[in-house]
Amino acid sequence: MQTIAVLQNSDAEHLGLVEDHLEGRNIRFRYIRPAHDSDWIRKAELPKDGLILLGAAPYGTVSDPIIPALNHKLRIIETGLRKNLPILAFGTGAQLLSLALNGTVAPMNLTVSVDRAYRTDDNALNSFLPVEFPVITFMRDAPLAPPGSAILAESRDRNPMLFQAQDNCLGFFGHPGIKSAMIEDAIVQAPAYDFGNSDVLSEIRCAQVELENALVSMMTGIIQITGWMRETGA
Repeated sequence: MQTIAVLQNSDAEHLGLVEDHLEGRNIRFRYIRPAHDSDWIRKAELPKDGLILLGAAPYGTVSDPIIPALNHKLRIIETGLRKNLPILAFGTGAQLLSLALNGTVAPMNLTVSVDRAYRTDDNALNSFLPVEFPVITFMRDAPLAPPGSAILAESRDRNPMLFQAQDNCLGFFGHPGIKSAMIEDAIVQAPAYDFGNSDVLSEIRCAQVELENALVSMMTGIIQITGWMRETGA
């Protein structure tokens, strides 16, 4: 049975709707929580079959406040890349993945928004990426596609919304399985930061059903690309 390590960079952000898809396929995952576990680095280095990198709002990777333990996290990702581990990255996690692949991150103010992404390749995610899907953005700074990667989806303004690198690594601009409650919890936990217009929470709730439906197809392609349904060692 496959076991995936999930790097949880903030208390509010977790796998969300993605959890159900992993559990339904009998794929084990274990959260690694740097904020609460002094032994997190050793646990992140334990044998695993893949890595999922979650977001970290209100932290950024190039704009203050910088995500805690940035260099430690990059080294763990770089080790995973050298081992050819499948890596799935959301939001700030996609920034970390891009940096570990010698890519860049664009400075961006802390943003909560609902955008749309458009598939750039009919074969994206083994043809399981929807032609168009909502992207819920909740982060500071923005990941750019690293050198040698393929851009699978773009915004209307041609900004990368999903990239694929090293065949089995995927970086999502947003969190494809986010729940509105995760953002609401983050706002409560970080009242010192300006999260923008609160009306966007209503937009996020309205986009939830379309997000859930898009994830069903996406997860089929994600699982195929990562190989997480294959027996360990196969």
